[in-house]
Amino acid sequence: MTGSDGSRFCAEDCTDDPSLCPEGTRCYGVGSGGICFPLSGLCSQGHTTCSADDVCIVGRLENDWACREDGECKSGICEGGVCQEGTCSDNDDCGCEMIECKSGNCLPKVSAGTKEVEPNDTVAQAQVLSGSGFTVAYFNHSGNVKETDVFKVSVKKDEYLNVRTHPFCGHDADTYLRFLDSTGKLIGEWENDDINPNGWFFSELLGFFASTAQDIFIEVTQSPLTSQPQNVPYLLEVQMFTPVSNSACENAEVLTPGTYDRTIQKAVNTIESGACSGGYGYGPDLFYKVNVPAGKLLTFRVTPDSAEFDPELSILSECGVVSEKCLAGNAFGYWGEPEELSYLNSTAQAKDYIVILDTPMLPFEYDFVIQIDITDASVPANDLIEGAIPLSGTGSVNGTTVAANNDYAPTAGICDTADLDGLDVVYSIDLKAGEYFHITVAPTFGAAIYTVKSTDLNTCVSGGGAINYETETDELLYLIIDSSAPSTYGTFVIDHIISTTGPCEGLCDTAEHRECSDETTLCMCDTETGLLKPTDCNQFCIDSNGALSGGCKSNDDGKGCVCTHDCTDTVKVTELCSDGFITNCTCAASDPCSWVGDTYCNSFCADFFPADHFDDTADCTE
Repeated sequence: MTGSDGSRFCAEDCTDDPSLCPEGTRCYGVGSGGICFPLSGLCSQGHTTCSADDVCIVGRLENDWACREDGECKSGICEGGVCQEGTCSDNDDCGCEMIECKSGNCLPKVSAGTKEVEPNDTVAQAQVLSGSGFTVAYFNHSGNVKETDVFKVSVKKDEYLNVRTHPFCGHDADTYLRFLDSTGKLIGEWENDDINPNGWFFSELLGFFASTAQDIFIEVTQSPLTSQPQNVPYLLEVQMFTPVSNSACENAEVLTPGTYDRTIQKAVNTIESGACSGGYGYGPDLFYKVNVPAGKLLTFRVTPDSAEFDPELSILSECGVVSEKCLAGNAFGYWGEPEELSYLNSTAQAKDYIVILDTPMLPFEYDFVIQIDITDASVPANDLIEGAIPLSGTGSVNGTTVAANNDYAPTAGICDTADLDGLDVVYSIDLKAGEYFHITVAPTFGAAIYTVKSTDLNTCVSGGGAINYETETDELLYLIIDSSAPSTYGTFVIDHIISTTGPCEGLCDTAEHRECSDETTLCMCDTETGLLKPTDCNQFCIDSNGALSGGCKSNDDGKGCVCTHDCTDTVKVTELCSDGFITNCTCAASDPCSWVGDTYCNSFCADFFPADHFDDTADCTE
């Protein structure tokens, strides 16, 4: 390379690693690469600020981004490690419960966690964390050089170590975690980039077991897969613990009927229960023991405290190989939803049962509530078609298959390949000509749900958790709640609408359904339920568009709600023009939106507003 004085020198290639540049130089972009070039001149000559490291910096960082000094921020204020406006007056101005307003700046609360202390870029500089808890940390990158944060923890013999990164106050970060020894060498294969590479780019290292007391150095860097440095905060969670005793089956906690507040925070993964629960079972697990009298029903229900917990339940006859000791299992609910499992002691004596609470992974929130009930069980009145419970009108019905018999197993229609060896109960629906039903069933177990006609009990005509059906003739149908195995049973809730098809009432099979059922009502198809759904155009126009009134209008090119506005409100008219809304104002003969001659044929204005509309003949005949 040639310097400003005409002398020539060798330049090191820093395209892949800007930190290679020796003191007195920095990595400058050249084409698609970069070279180390001597620093010269004054920062002020380039209208920049000279940093504490004698590097020219530009205030480009937004508020809440991590910073080292004032000159890096657009606002010119770097306080508490982040760029600030310096104008907050109370905590609400900061927009996050972990941040409080102090002297005009938004700073992390003490309760948010330990504050990262820089420099902690190497093992020698590692910040010592005294125990379990959270640390508020920041990626304070210097130019294009990505920063490394290192933290030191001392793990006792026979303790476990879990480490995770989380978003701090909603900020996205793409982290990379490694466990290092005192020499800075990676311990085994203890490294992780993404918890979920499909969208959750934070990191976790779980279940590290210390066979001897040792120091672990936790290295947090930005993922090598990211192209640009991210000056963002993150939350580091560290857990060091001896597992709770009932994280092993032989130490199962004995529980009796009642309610219990519990946490899974200090549990470890000792068993994979998916073979019984039907779930994954890769996360930490807890064991409980419940004594159930002869002929009684045990219902074990787990309710997470947040949406960050997905419980999976199994009942075993005793400790041992899960697949061999399994009596019943359930992983039917979704994240954050309660999971419930029922088991009937059909023997002649009281029995102890083992209940496993497992998870697909370590939850992000750890607390949950256990509800245990032991009740009588008898054959449901609607075990057979002869005792079917009638459904009519609109309503909700609670039901159970507990203690029912395996009476029905249709083999034709949509049930031709179904396994229906479980316990079943029956509901009847007496439809008249021109009527329909919409039924949803929410079971606490893996239910098989189907309907049959009274004239053919061996052919399933519809099924699933949501069923729509309509008829032009009188029909008697039976709704049967079933399952695939005798050990799969529990409770459920049926929500039903049984009514007569009308102008905007009944079933629909397309999201394209749009009709004006009268002058003010737009009738559309609800894609979630498959039911026709009326929209009051007058109310919609007033509430959602600030219009004077509204109605439903249609022509060969479309149907929809059309609003009437005050055309003397020039600001509103400009807004309507920008949004392209068909209204009395935008269609006016004065053509306030200049739509005439825009090459787009407007076929609506003349049809919807025949008394006052612009002439778009030229655009419509081109």
